[in-house]
Amino acid sequence: MTRWIVAIAVAWLGFGCSNAPSKSDCEKLLDKTVTLELTAAGASTEDPGFAQQKAKLIETAGEEFIEQCVDDLPRSRVACALKAHSKPDLLACDEDG
Repeated sequence: MTRWIVAIAVAWLGFGCSNAPSKSDCEKLLDKTVTLELTAAGASTEDPGFAQQKAKLIETAGEEFIEQCVDDLPRSRVACALKAHSKPDLLACDEDG
């Protein structure tokens, strides 16, 4: 699962620009990405262990994901992803960029 989260960020590499997103936006994107990935895998935000599992994934992927996001993702792609309501919505932002 962690590899998938980092893979999303890596998939967007090569599109670096001077119009970089803020660290705060990248932190929000990590939170959203983990939530969407967990729910796509069948977890419910109402499950008792959801928050703990989410926190563990964020801790594991966090620094690398945020660094790659700030360094390599266009702000427009992050803004699109932050509006995503599902994993397909999130992946569509890659297609639009």
